[in-house]
Amino acid sequence: MSARAIAAAVALMALQSLGAQAAPLSPGGGLPADAIKLPIEKAQTFIWLGRRYCFYWDGWHGPGWYWCGYRWRRGYGWGGGPGWHGWHHPPPPPKKYFPPPPKKKLLPPPPPKKVLPPPLKKGPPPPVFKGGPPTVPKGPPPPAKKGP
Repeated sequence: MSARAIAAAVALMALQSLGAQAAPLSPGGGLPADAIKLPIEKAQTFIWLGRRYCFYWDGWHGPGWYWCGYRWRRGYGWGGGPGWHGWHHPPPPPKKYFPPPPKKKLLPPPPPKKVLPPPLKKGPPPPVFKGGPPTVPKGPPPPAKKGP
C-alpha cells in the first residue's frame, strides 16, 4: 500500500469518528440576531399604492413620508408631510449634544524688548575747549626758525 493511500484511510477514519455536527448560524455570520439592526426595522412603514412609505425627519424635502430608502434622492419618493393620510410618525430623534471645545488658556503678553542705545564709536576723544573761543594773536606772526 502506498503512503498516499494510508494517509487517505487515516483521514477518513478520523472524520468518521468525529461525526457530523451542525452549528446553528445566525443571519449575521456569527453575530447574535439582536446585534443586527437594519434601518427598515427602525422605521415605521405604511403601504400606499404598492409603495412602502417611511417617515424621515431629515429627507430632501424636510420631515415627511418618503418611499423607503429615498430620503436623499432629490425629486423621488416624496409622499407628504407629517400627518399625510392621517399617518402617525415616530417621535423626533434625540438631539445630539456637542459640548463646546475647551477654551484655550491665554498666555500673558511677552515682555517688551529692551531698546539699547547704539554702541559708541571708538576713536580719539573729542577736543575739549576751556574758557571761551580760541583767541587769535594780534600783530605780525613770529619769524620762522631757520635750520640748525
